[in-house]
Amino acid sequence: MRALNPLEFKQLLDSDDSIIVLDSRHADEFADGHVPGALFIPFNEHFDQWLTTLIPAGRGILLVCPDRMAAPLAERIERCGRPVPQGWLGGGMAAWVADHLEFHLVIRVEADELAMDLPYDELLLVVDVRTEAEFAEGHVRDAMNIPMHSISDAWTLSLIEEEQHVYVCGPSDEKSIMAASVILHQGYSILRTVDGGWEAIRSQKGIPIEKETDKLN
Repeated sequence: MRALNPLEFKQLLDSDDSIIVLDSRHADEFADGHVPGALFIPFNEHFDQWLTTLIPAGRGILLVCPDRMAAPLAERIERCGRPVPQGWLGGGMAAWVADHLEFHLVIRVEADELAMDLPYDELLLVVDVRTEAEFAEGHVRDAMNIPMHSISDAWTLSLIEEEQHVYVCGPSDEKSIMAASVILHQGYSILRTVDGGWEAIRSQKGIPIEKETDKLN
């Protein structure tokens, strides 16, 4: 495994549809600009869980991460039974942008913007990625619950219509952005995450909240 310049990185990515770009920078950095189609999985105590959940076995991997983190990341990935990454993006996203290569953003909004859009946008869909139990305790009216553990299931994501305006709500900004990366990876483009996640939403006036009492103990 070695550092790849942006051209080498892109050529590898373009030559093999099975390769997945794994971005393990901070959530804010990923949202501010990432390689199109990259999956965001933070390198923390839950890394192994989300790596094996979101990246199928046998898929090639290219890394976007700080240089010092490339070797520890590769070791963890191999321990999880995934192939050793073919390399990492040398110079990071700064080098990618400097070479005028396309990059994507995650649009982030505050809960008050969601409150303003809800009454008027007929295509708006809140996708809540908390657990089933958390969702039952309270959620935005008419929201769709896709828990993080099933967010990469293609059939589940197919329930989202391409023209819908998706607002992702999670238990934290990190989880919301991770879920958003999976949805964007599947080709959806009209997407926002709500900063502050569920706690910000439930505290915001003007957002209708409901419970699923039949699923509560």
